[in-house]
Amino acid sequence: LVVCVNQMDDGSVEYSQEEFERTCALVHKNLKLAGLKAHDVYFDVHFVPTSGWMGDNVMSRSDNMPWYCGPTLVEALDDAAASRFLPERPLRFPLREVMKIGGTGVVVVGRVATGSLRAGMRLVFAPGGVFAQVRSITKHHEDLEEAVCGDVVNVVVDAPMNQLRSGMVGAAENEMPARECSSFVAQVIVVSPPKAGEITSGSVLWVQIHTAQVPCVFEELLSRTDRCTGQVLEMMPAALKAGDAAVVRLRPNAPLCVEPFSEYPPLGRFSVIDQKITVAVGLVQQVQYLEDPMAGKAKRKKSSSERRHHLTSDDAGDSLDLGVNPLPRRSPTLKAKASGRGSPHGLGAWPMRVEDSGEECYAAAIGSKTKAKASPHSRSERPPRMLLEDSGEECLLPADRCSKSKPKSSSRDRPPMGLLEDSGEECLLASVVPKLKPKAPP
Repeated sequence: LVVCVNQMDDGSVEYSQEEFERTCALVHKNLKLAGLKAHDVYFDVHFVPTSGWMGDNVMSRSDNMPWYCGPTLVEALDDAAASRFLPERPLRFPLREVMKIGGTGVVVVGRVATGSLRAGMRLVFAPGGVFAQVRSITKHHEDLEEAVCGDVVNVVVDAPMNQLRSGMVGAAENEMPARECSSFVAQVIVVSPPKAGEITSGSVLWVQIHTAQVPCVFEELLSRTDRCTGQVLEMMPAALKAGDAAVVRLRPNAPLCVEPFSEYPPLGRFSVIDQKITVAVGLVQQVQYLEDPMAGKAKRKKSSSERRHHLTSDDAGDSLDLGVNPLPRRSPTLKAKASGRGSPHGLGAWPMRVEDSGEECYAAAIGSKTKAKASPHSRSERPPRMLLEDSGEECLLPADRCSKSKPKSSSRDRPPMGLLEDSGEECLLASVVPKLKPKAPP
């Protein structure tokens, strides 16, 4: 760190060594309060007295300050060690944007966080476990054979566009690929209060890390620490307010890929946002990954023999397994999520099997223009119809929920009809026949 003490030519200072030393002591004190080790072995602070107006100690040494024997401002900047990227780390390539260009293909835009990216590499993107091969790399409309840390590049890949999105992290397939996390422990500093006033266990706030932004739950407030020394002040605090520093456990509500700050700094620092206001900033300390690195990958589609039709109740949410094809029209009480041919019986009713009890019942076909067809069986051979007494749902609407209408025919083969009081649609009235024993359907 280089600190430039400027305006040494001012009339109140007049190149005074005492004023310079007093200013340096004040800055040292502020740096220590901020938690910065000013005399660390790997980190040092250089104070340079300068005068930008007169050019003293900027490019060349000044005759007005013979008591200063240190380097000039330019020499101090040249001697400062540059921030060292870690090219020896495995590749991490967060995606910022995904687009499709005609004649080129799918292009992903991002910044190489660590490692290096080369044309022809086989990548895997997390979360999701999407595999792709790098076809070409461009930077400022120039083709590159290799992109290193810090380069913002456009990469043409052979993966489908609908499988890639902003927030994914690309890594080499055979070199420690990135993984989806289930939770992570981080050290945060609350800079401003959220809309709720304070952060408590269970608070849900948006976390913005690298190119991803997902809602996360503050699952646990592990400890409240001192901002300068890191000393633990309180274990399991009830809430965090503005100015507090703490160690917390966060659990994302959406698939997210993060890394410890000590290993991958660009993927380990984040900010907490609440309605476009930065609430806190933090560093990831520990990450708990999913057991299966491909857990975020899309599930395999079931074959036709594995698919099962379900009938879901709107009111109670009961799931019924259809024994045969479901209703051709939607009922206001029950919804059928499948399609097929009509009922083998001419009653406008389809048998269903309740998964819990194994009982059989019948659902009536309801519609404003639906009429029951004549039954090919006699009334004695007609299978019994039952009500769902466990869940309270009804396959056939009972008589107390329908208003009887005038019978249109006296045929014994036609089942009794009724009108729905809510919509006026025709329905079949429920009838329970406990004494009759059903025969096998044809």
